[in-house]
Amino acid sequence: MMFQLQKIRCIFGSIILCCAACSSDKGPHYVAPEFAGERSAKFELLTGELLFMNVLDIWEYKSNLVVLGFENGCFLHIFDKENGKKILETISLGRGPKEIGSLLNARLDRQGVLTLVDRQQQKRLSFQIDSLLAHSFAAISEQPCENPSWCRALIPLQERQLVVRNIGDAARDTTGVVRFELRDKAGKPTARNNDFPLADAAMRFMVYNEARISVSPDEHRLAVGTVWGAVLETFSLEEDIESVCTRYFVEPNIDLGAAPGINEKTISGFADLYAGNDRIYASYDGITKVLELSKVPAEERPLQFNRIVVFDWEGNGIERIVTDYNIRALCAGEDGTIYAAVFDNLNRFYLGRIGSPGR
Repeated sequence: MMFQLQKIRCIFGSIILCCAACSSDKGPHYVAPEFAGERSAKFELLTGELLFMNVLDIWEYKSNLVVLGFENGCFLHIFDKENGKKILETISLGRGPKEIGSLLNARLDRQGVLTLVDRQQQKRLSFQIDSLLAHSFAAISEQPCENPSWCRALIPLQERQLVVRNIGDAARDTTGVVRFELRDKAGKPTARNNDFPLADAAMRFMVYNEARISVSPDEHRLAVGTVWGAVLETFSLEEDIESVCTRYFVEPNIDLGAAPGINEKTISGFADLYAGNDRIYASYDGITKVLELSKVPAEERPLQFNRIVVFDWEGNGIERIVTDYNIRALCAGEDGTIYAAVFDNLNRFYLGRIGSPGR
């Protein structure tokens, strides 16, 4: 009941905001997020320097940290979350059996089943983490997987699948092609949503090609945040794909036309999102102009994505944690510990953690 009341208040507030936006040619009003609490915290590093060029995702599973990133020719790496020791690395880059050629997205569910979707080869690899640790390569199964038009993610759920698309602004013949689609086990659409928070089709396509997407472990909610600028959306997936809130924090500024890309006004937003059942955790910037940062020598740059921001599912700011590293990917454990793949300004990666205030 409390969630419903808060949701009604949020929807009412969104209606007011939309009415205000409709009365002006300037579009939505962008306001930096505010937080009920703020603290500083240093990461406890669990590993020495890692050789990742980038990390795509990280999850906690039992006593392990499951890390998705390319190192030593492998995509998947499992570490002990207490001492940082690497336990296993597997899944090579390639076109062969049980290899990944072009990763579309990945998700680890509550049962410890990790699914990797290969866009190029139209297949998916799936395995249970305990089984993988016990049987290694033999635990990985491979199944064919379609590649819907304009697809950004195919997210497997227990009894359903969520399709996320970003349709090109010049696309033709897109009748029936929508942004979000829930499908049942037989592939039949059961719910759709085609709303975007940005009206300009060209800007929308550029911004949402880089958006971060996360589904809560209980599969009831979906969060979407932008990398360029900062727009946060939340949705309920319980019965339909129903918008809960849209928060406009930082306006996306992208050059369009013949030479699209970032410009002197482009500000970074969310580097990663992790959707918990009760809260959303994100690595966030919200202040740095990207091109200005690129002109500063690496060793002299200020940290960029070094803020962990926590929201409730109505988009209200709960806490901001200012840290001592840039944060590429993060997740939250059941006890409130935040685990992350972090890097310094020389692009040296580590795994680290920050405990909840009481730990």
